[in-house]
Amino acid sequence: MPESEVYRKFREEGFCGSCGGRPAEEGRAKCRFCLDRDALYRAELRRDGIEPRASSKDLFLDPSRTRVGILDIESSGLIGDFGVTFCVVIKIFGRDELKIFKMDIGPRDMLASEKKMLKELVHYLRTLDGIVTYYGTGFDIPFLRTRMLSHGLTGYIRKLRHLDLYYTVRGKLLLSRNRLMNVIEMLKIADGTVPDKGRVEPAKWMRVIFAGDKKAMQEVVDHCVEDVYALEAALLRLQGVAPDRILRK
Repeated sequence: MPESEVYRKFREEGFCGSCGGRPAEEGRAKCRFCLDRDALYRAELRRDGIEPRASSKDLFLDPSRTRVGILDIESSGLIGDFGVTFCVVIKIFGRDELKIFKMDIGPRDMLASEKKMLKELVHYLRTLDGIVTYYGTGFDIPFLRTRMLSHGLTGYIRKLRHLDLYYTVRGKLLLSRNRLMNVIEMLKIADGTVPDKGRVEPAKWMRVIFAGDKKAMQEVVDHCVEDVYALEAALLRLQGVAPDRILRK
């Protein structure tokens, strides 16, 4: 099958992005046959003492060969079964591509609005080779999974290659606090080009939740955009001490 036809069937019909002949597994870009074939190939490489390149940091962070998303979310709370997702922002690492998913807070049924946004997000995540977050293994991804499952979405986020820079900072640096804000403030001392990491007043979140304030919602989204650019800047300066293998989490 021509590569262009495989890609069309993957994007439009949910077929395997490798062979194009079978439906892709839920939350994955390939069918079960191709996934099993890839797993067998990797096992054979490991038996020969060769580490599969797909888990190599150098490959993972090479924008010319992979498509990795810097991801951040904003939500109404910290617990997935007692909150909603306001927005998800994904910046493609090393490329001038930014994707914003935000909930329409206009309709009275905010849950239906969130579900529509999350369905679009699932589709987009299937185009990525992996993600980079800051404490995303502890919050962003579990929160999104919880919200997707609560909406009955079958394509919820499964394991994917995930570099969580929080653990690199915690293990390789010695800061007063391991928040991204502290990382950015430290980096800005020597490099004024590092983007700011701002904050949004708690009252703005309250106005989004209880008043449906669209201006406040835009400030929350803008803050999320600032965060992904700040995280990319931190990653560029810390990738030398990041793990050599990027695992599925």
